[in-house]
Amino acid sequence: MIRLAELTPHLGGGGIEIRIARVLAGLSPREFERCWVGFTPAEPKITAIAGPDVRILTFEKKPSLVGVDLRLIETLRRFFRRERPHVVHVHNFASSVY
Repeated sequence: MIRLAELTPHLGGGGIEIRIARVLAGLSPREFERCWVGFTPAEPKITAIAGPDVRILTFEKKPSLVGVDLRLIETLRRFFRRERPHVVHVHNFASSVY
């Protein structure tokens, strides 16, 4: 089983999110353990496209004077240490910072 973590800043109904939801929906749940992490709550439309076997997590990004939420970095570190994904896919620059 391949553990895949998808990381995006939003879990809304935008173009990137719809594309990712479709890709995740197309991956076999027998071959992939799929997890999608975002920094905003997921819209029902996105979770419906991704499918019921995709675990969706929201880690809130708080405003920061330096532009980077240091607590979010620690939250992601704990997540990656606990989940140990084989593949981490970061789709755009906003989530690459973390």
